Amino acid sequence: MNYVLRCVVFAAVYLSAGRLTAGRWLWLGGLLYTLFFVGSMAAQFILLALRNPALLRERTAMAGNAKHWDQLLMPLTVVVLPLVALIVAGLDTRFGWTEPLPPIVQWIAAALGIGAYSLTLFSMVSNPFFSNVVRIQLDRGHQVHTKGPYAHVRHPGYVSMIGFFAAVPFLLGSWASLIPIAATVALHVLRTALEDRTLLAELPGYRDYAARVRYRLMPGIW
Repeated sequence: MNYVLRCVVFAAVYLSAGRLTAGRWLWLGGLLYTLFFVGSMAAQFILLALRNPALLRERTAMAGNAKHWDQLLMPLTVVVLPLVALIVAGLDTRFGWTEPLPPIVQWIAAALGIGAYSLTLFSMVSNPFFSNVVRIQLDRGHQVHTKGPYAHVRHPGYVSMIGFFAAVPFLLGSWASLIPIAATVALHVLRTALEDRTLLAELPGYRDYAARVRYRLMPGIW
């Protein structure tokens, strides 16, 4: 029930922010963006409820040993900056700060964003320790996961979210939203680096895994 309530609150906040900033309810960019966030939460809930209820409990609980830096970065990358991007795009739509994008571009961006996000769902199904915060899950018998997308890069969930956010300015139809989205992507890269350093230092077996799977996000680059 708490998860359902969270979806309802997200929908209400995003729709209201879009209405107040763009000046109308029927704003395509805001509707697509809201549908993505609410739909992604619903998809996570259904998928994990069916496949891994223990991970669902992990992702909805308040973990006591989350890293202090992630207690700041996680809300910024997941809640604050995505909402700022919506607000900026709404104001851009209302006041015409930048040239609007055609609706077909927004629909294509939405499809590409959903495709990118599907890697997050794949990673959740593959990795039973796919927490929403950075912590060593000693209470859950945390082990290195090496299967599925983790056989190719060490942090496929971040690859997925960076890919999604790269499509967001086009989904929203607003060039101005590039500014908060660029900050979101940069913080995802920072979070990747900090999480990788934490796992190298604290998770047994991760250093050997990192020697085999060399790249954090992009094969051949980093």
